[in-house]
Amino acid sequence: MYDSNGMSRQVIQRFILPSLELSADEKLYVRSRYNAYASRERQEISFFPGGVASFDTLFNGLTVERWKQDCGLETLALELEGAGRFQVRIGLHRIGHATRWLREATLTLATDEPTCLELAEWVALEAGILFIQLRALGEATFIGARWVTQDSEKRSVDLGIVVTHFNRKQAVVPAIRRINEQVTANLGTSGSIRLVVVDNSRNLEPSEAEGATVIPSPNLGGSGGFTRGLMHLQDNGFSHCLFMDDDASCEIESIRRTHTYMSYVCDERVALSGSMLREVESYRLFEKGARFDGVCHPLKNGLDMRRVRDLLEAECNDRHIDYGGWWFFAFTIAGVKHLAFPFFVRGDDIMFSMQNGFNIKTMNGIATWGDDFSFKSSPFTWYLDVRNHLVQKLSHMDAGFFSTAKVAIRFFAANVFSYNYSSARAIIKAVDDVAKGPQFWKENLDTSRVREEIGAYTPSEKMTAVYRADHDVRYGGPKEGVVRKVIRAFTVNGYLVPGFLMKNATILQRKGYRANFREVFLFERVLYEYPSAGMGYIAEHNKTLFLKECCGFFVSLLYFLFKFRALKRSYRSEMGYMTSRTFWREIFDAK
Repeated sequence: MYDSNGMSRQVIQRFILPSLELSADEKLYVRSRYNAYASRERQEISFFPGGVASFDTLFNGLTVERWKQDCGLETLALELEGAGRFQVRIGLHRIGHATRWLREATLTLATDEPTCLELAEWVALEAGILFIQLRALGEATFIGARWVTQDSEKRSVDLGIVVTHFNRKQAVVPAIRRINEQVTANLGTSGSIRLVVVDNSRNLEPSEAEGATVIPSPNLGGSGGFTRGLMHLQDNGFSHCLFMDDDASCEIESIRRTHTYMSYVCDERVALSGSMLREVESYRLFEKGARFDGVCHPLKNGLDMRRVRDLLEAECNDRHIDYGGWWFFAFTIAGVKHLAFPFFVRGDDIMFSMQNGFNIKTMNGIATWGDDFSFKSSPFTWYLDVRNHLVQKLSHMDAGFFSTAKVAIRFFAANVFSYNYSSARAIIKAVDDVAKGPQFWKENLDTSRVREEIGAYTPSEKMTAVYRADHDVRYGGPKEGVVRKVIRAFTVNGYLVPGFLMKNATILQRKGYRANFREVFLFERVLYEYPSAGMGYIAEHNKTLFLKECCGFFVSLLYFLFKFRALKRSYRSEMGYMTSRTFWREIFDAK
């Protein structure tokens, strides 16, 4: 791409307009008002005279710090396409500051050639979110815009997208088509983008994966699948890797922006973590990077990405990022010293980031949508979570026994006091299996025996269709007095209360990681419900199971304490080998 003077221009960020393909909230893309209307079908904005559209949004604001500080970008311009006359303003939002207007111009847009507006003020900018506002001076149409630069990229990036698939054709086949049709078009920089699908179910037909490299692989979960894909990229000269979920539930422009950012970023150790937005609440941020201190702490959780104030807060780099989720995680392949530990799923992304010491960044406009993790919570996921947390404590975190045991105690208590006795039992199994040492992982790579055992636990805690009216549910109160708190403490939240004093009723709780202990106190049953899916299950208060699981957990912790020093030595000594190419090559060759 060249300007009128023959100077080369590279696209660093295209505007994204609302579409039917991803029916996310319109305010994530544009704020239309006063006779301006977005068409999802045509992906354009129609204006009547005086109509206004502002693009200070999640997907169309430009984060100054990422391009100025991280990439050293020296020049910036705006190219617009459409039809009709507009007043175009370029503004800047900064946290704690009033909006600052940088440029204003009256432009007549054309569909056959972009109209360019140089931004000389870019040189003086240091922070904030850059955006444009359009006001129509007559009937007009806006079809797109892009931020461009005359700066040359610092490297040519050959990016391999790795997707792991297991029996989800309904998700992965459309994702393959979307990526192949959209991602390589008008890439904007040098280099390439290629898609690699690791088929853990070995059932993808060639016709279903045209344009992608498909690698049949044994089902070793995300740990094995992503590792197999990464090794393929290493063996075939790719410079960068992007791990993604198999449904590619993101704006495809996020992939192009990632490629461009990696082409310009100064620090080659940088990894880029895509944000996770809630699928059922498309504007709500679940995580924008995370910390890990033995427990996962999602950063910027709960922000409303329709609001400018929350957009600025999301870009405020006030906490160090320890890891990025593999729903969207890009990194330089040369920076990989350790491959994934064979966790199967859960925790592999945490250890991978922390062991490789990536300098992890996030950026508004690079995001994906996903299901709530709390909705997926089950005995098996609790098992996976606890064992990965314990191994991380034993190995690269070099934690002591009490710090390590505290993690298991916290998770066990959350479940046993929520009447989720099968999940509590699965946590005991996780402690026992970690105590078997590194050899256990080598012998249980596919977790098939573990899944079968935990799947037989009762009660099952399996989510099914539920109707509140069938259970005559009660609702928890918002307050609790001091006397009631003391009674709860002395009766171990009701487990020492005689059965005849319990309430023969059902209390409603939103499905999450645990119950509200204050609200379930003295109730014989809990209905755990996930309202947006209309699913849930009933958990029942059981003093016998409570005592049984508590005794089992106490015995397991004692054994874990007895073996702790030896376990720590063995995990630390084996960690290098079990995250190496040699280890994984032996696994794949044997399968």
